Amino acid sequence: GEVQRCPRPTNHSLRVCFLGRVAPMKNLDFALRVLAQVKCSVIFTVYGPLESENYWSECKSLIDGISSNVRVVYEGQLRPEVVKESLAKHDLFFFPTRGENYGHVIHEALAAGLPVLISDRTPWARVEGAGVGWCVPLSAVSEFVQIIEDVASWTEAEHVRVRAGALAFAAETAGDADTLERNRDVFCFGN
Repeated sequence: GEVQRCPRPTNHSLRVCFLGRVAPMKNLDFALRVLAQVKCSVIFTVYGPLESENYWSECKSLIDGISSNVRVVYEGQLRPEVVKESLAKHDLFFFPTRGENYGHVIHEALAAGLPVLISDRTPWARVEGAGVGWCVPLSAVSEFVQIIEDVASWTEAEHVRVRAGALAFAAETAGDADTLERNRDVFCFGN
């Protein structure tokens, strides 16, 4: 068979995280289905409140069935003041949401220096052009898998370069985030 490219040593798993309500809209189950197909070593940390026991038990059964190269850790809800430092411990933000009006959490991940792997259902398509993320249609599961494996094979220099790019891009788009915060009451965002 084909040799899987995963040069990151076993003790350096790719650190991937998700931050959002554990609810069908945020699509954690999809993230778990993608990770079930990944061949490299991953630690996947989930942050966010559990919104539905039924949905969480569906996710838990996916976690139970996931192969041993992927370790899933549920860390619960983060207090706002520790969001940035918690996200900054990871290498990649994985958020295959089914839809966001804005996706404030995507900005928070970029501001913590993380490249973002997101669905194409957010207003953040320009992360691709900026070289700080990927917007992938939810129908393209294998593309999500491939991107995670590619990021796992990055050199330290590539991680450092993309981290710097994400921070710069977050700073550049911070004005949009502030405007949105101020107007949130006007627009009645559901996120």
